[in-house]
Amino acid sequence: MRICTISQLLRRSAVITASWACGLLLLAAAVLPATGEAQIPRKINYQGYLTTVNGAPLNNAALPVVVKLYDAASGGNLLFTETQNVAVSNGVFSMQIGAVTPLTLSFDRPYFLGVAINGDSEMTPRQALAAAPYALRAVQAELFGTVAQTSGSNTLIDGGPSLPDVGQYNAISIGLDGNPVISYYDMTNGNLKVAKCANPACTGTAVVTTVDNSANNVGRYSSITVPVDGLPVISYADSTAKYLKVAKCANADCSGSATVSSVDTSLNAGVYTSVAIAGDGLPVVAELAGSALKIVKCVDPACTGTGSVVPGSDGPPTIAIGADGVPLVVQAQFNGNLRFSRCTTMQCTATTTGTLSATASQLAPGLAVLPSGLPVASYLDFTNKRFVVTACADANCYNSSTLQPGAVNVVANYAAFNTADTSLAITLGADGLPLVAVGDPEMATIKVIRCASFDCAAIASVSTPVTLPRSVGPGALNGFRLHLSLTVGNDGLPVLAYYDPLNRSLRALKCTNAGCTGAGWRR
Repeated sequence: MRICTISQLLRRSAVITASWACGLLLLAAAVLPATGEAQIPRKINYQGYLTTVNGAPLNNAALPVVVKLYDAASGGNLLFTETQNVAVSNGVFSMQIGAVTPLTLSFDRPYFLGVAINGDSEMTPRQALAAAPYALRAVQAELFGTVAQTSGSNTLIDGGPSLPDVGQYNAISIGLDGNPVISYYDMTNGNLKVAKCANPACTGTAVVTTVDNSANNVGRYSSITVPVDGLPVISYADSTAKYLKVAKCANADCSGSATVSSVDTSLNAGVYTSVAIAGDGLPVVAELAGSALKIVKCVDPACTGTGSVVPGSDGPPTIAIGADGVPLVVQAQFNGNLRFSRCTTMQCTATTTGTLSATASQLAPGLAVLPSGLPVASYLDFTNKRFVVTACADANCYNSSTLQPGAVNVVANYAAFNTADTSLAITLGADGLPLVAVGDPEMATIKVIRCASFDCAAIASVSTPVTLPRSVGPGALNGFRLHLSLTVGNDGLPVLAYYDPLNRSLRALKCTNAGCTGAGWRR
């Protein structure tokens, strides 16, 4: 699944190596004036982690950093450049792009970031800016009243009542062109499919491709991410062989012949897969294999070979990448604990672990990384019958406080439904704060919670953009699962992919404001 932060190790044989976190535009509503675009603070908060060639964290009181923005991943036109002297402490630095040279770009198309350190030449590859910087354009539209206050367009992507049952185990990410790309399971045919939307709103006709149609039953537990080459990577289960598989698409819409690899062939592998791109630019997959966590690190972009395979404790996992480029995993253990694991290196040869909570359900939790570098997790608290968010106190996440994202607005009469039938997801909004989506099978709704603080102690809005008939699924709501996934587009607006059990289809909802508020969509 793609989240708002991007980490990519940019290696050179010179003085340092660097691992960069996604630049996040922090536009708090309290400081945005209502008088026009000119007063909007047009800066991008950017964090990084620097080491010597020996891997030791760098310390420097004033290190020259040159940042450039281009309109292409290579070549292209130079659109912006500035130089800053940044303070680096224990390898970590922060800067605001645009603090020296005014940032006047329109953010209406893809931009690519180039960085040079301490007089060295520009590192490669350039990084595609992710969702948050494009909120500059979204804020411009909101200030001038051009964004309609409705929950957005809701589009049938694949399937229908008389067509194959598709859309379960979906995952969503954003392509370099700004259009969503969705992986999902074709239950009728036992295949993995990918849909590439025709535009950022997912309206129109998507390019739908069967990526893996092997004789085996494949495609459950899919997860998708888009690395800097723009070619999606999908992890998923081969339920017949009980293997973990990874597909690397041949082109941006996955319509070409993908490279498909059986990555983990151990017993009962490939359950609850979650894929991300580590700081070295290579995929890393968290999975449940034989009732135990495994973190599998790929040694090439297509994951045709693997390096380290780190075993861990039981429970469904979700993976994200820290500000230093190191993989992080949160999992809901079968004993009720919520467990956090942090790889000690980008290659994940070992992990440090700790327990966050003792009230988690056996449901894959959500995980994102805040602009500050702190992990934030969402999960179902079955003891207290609520959806909650835990924001970590440090990057290791062993001292955390459990805070609710407006629990009373999320779930009603929780005891009436099976916890296995629900789904939830977390990402970061354009303001750098958590955005949570939950599927509530009791009320047959999908809710979106927009947090007003980094830990969700304060809630900006709670919306219900999707409502389905309560009589769907076998045995009414019993067994009705709202498979859903959530991301934020390059325009700063949320996009949801979800399974419609009434029509056995995959749908996509594009919100028209940051909280997905307004009139909801009903069948």
